Order: sequence, then C-alpha cells, then structure tokens
Amino acid sequence: MLRPTAPSKSNCDCGLENQGPRVAGGDTASTAEYPWMIGILKDGMNKPSCGGSLISNQWVLTAAHCMTDETLENVEVLLGTNQVGLNLQFGRRVKVSRVIIHPYYNEKYDNDIALLKLAARVTYSTRISPVCLPYNMRNSDYEGTYGTVTGWGSVGELGDTSTVLKEVDLRIISYEECIVYNRGMAVYKVTNNMFCTLRPGQDACRGDSGGPLTVQSKGRHIQLGIVSWGLPPCADPLNPGVHTKVTNYLRWIENVTDETFCKVN
Repeated sequence: MLRPTAPSKSNCDCGLENQGPRVAGGDTASTAEYPWMIGILKDGMNKPSCGGSLISNQWVLTAAHCMTDETLENVEVLLGTNQVGLNLQFGRRVKVSRVIIHPYYNEKYDNDIALLKLAARVTYSTRISPVCLPYNMRNSDYEGTYGTVTGWGSVGELGDTSTVLKEVDLRIISYEECIVYNRGMAVYKVTNNMFCTLRPGQDACRGDSGGPLTVQSKGRHIQLGIVSWGLPPCADPLNPGVHTKVTNYLRWIENVTDETFCKVN
C-alpha cells in the first residue's frame, strides 16, 4: 500500500496571504491576496460557476454540488488571479484529471465536499499557493469567530456575478442558534457536518459555492468551511449561510489524495 509522502517545505508555506492596496469598503480582494483561491470554469466560459481552494500542488477542495453531472472535458480551474471574464489579465487555466465527490453526498447538501485532481502540478509562487487545513481546530465549534469568505459570486440576489474577487467577514454562530433559524424547513436540514454564519446585509451568494471560509491563526489562513447553501435572498438577517465543516473530512481528504498535509495551526 502506498503511504502518504511527508509534507514538503513548500506545502508547509500554506495560508500566507499577500497584503496589497485595498479599495474603499474593503470588499474587493487585492491582487494575489488569497493565492489559494481558484475558480471552476465549465464549458469554456471565462467566469467561474463555483469557487474552490488549492490545498496542495495538485488538489483542489470544493463543494460536491458544484461538480454533479460534470464531465472532465468540460472543467478547468483558474488559478493565480483575482480578476475573471473580460478583466482577466493574469492567471493560469489547468485541466482537471479526476473529480471525487464524497460517497455520502446527497441532494440535501449533507457531505457537500469534493476533490479535484489537476492534470498538471502547479508551481507555487506569490500568486499560487495552498491554504492550510484545520488539523488543530477539530475540537472547537468556532462560535463567535469571524471567518473570511472569498468568491466571484453575485453581488445581491439578483445581481451579476463579479469580475473581481470579493471578500466578506462573517460571524460563525452556534449549531443550536442555526437550528433555531432553520426550524420548520421541510427539505434542507442543518447537520453536524455543517456550520452556519450570520451577518445581516453580508453573505456569500450565487456563484460563491465551493469557495473557502477561512480564519486566521498565527498569521496563516486556515480553511474551516466550504460555502455550501443558504435560503434566498442572500444576506437576509433571518437566513444563515451554511458551510461544510472541513474538520469532519480531514481523514477522507488524506485518503483520497494520498498526501500528508502540514499541521501548522
């Protein structure tokens, strides 16, 4: 049986953002600020349909619902840029060689996690580097912590998707509080594989699915969540955003990728 290789020094340089000039309001990420951020491109399009995060030089973490019914020939990932569409000036497009959806994913968004294997390994740089995984955060419910979500999703329920990478800080609420907000829903239920965020007027939205929610620890960004689902409209004060809890899937990620990740946090 193959054993995971030891993490390289480059892989251990995870979660390091690149500070740069920010626009007023702080909702637009600067160039290469989040070098692990990737966009999932389908059918030759120039704007991502979902987001994702680079976790090693050949693997991307995203939401399972972003990849259902997709064929490898139609999927690429975009790395190394905060601009998409007609504004694209930098970045690298890489084909995907494998899509692995969690075996227990269902249409109610439980186990909403998937891994994409890149057809070619990428070289790390200031524009392309991995996020850290939350190995030392498995015993916390993160309640009251603010996490950062990044994506090219729509600005508002009826707005167009963005051509520049957006960022928003969202408050993580307790499982019990989230259950209260979602009580009475007939279809979607919040499970122990999820956690919720709530900040009136601020939220992930259409097109942000699959992207990371990170928290900072000792100067590094640690990915706690994957943007999964929420009831419309976006940013409604009574509708929390729901994220896949990455801490529940660390062993699955290791088994699928056959890699060992740095436990730096």
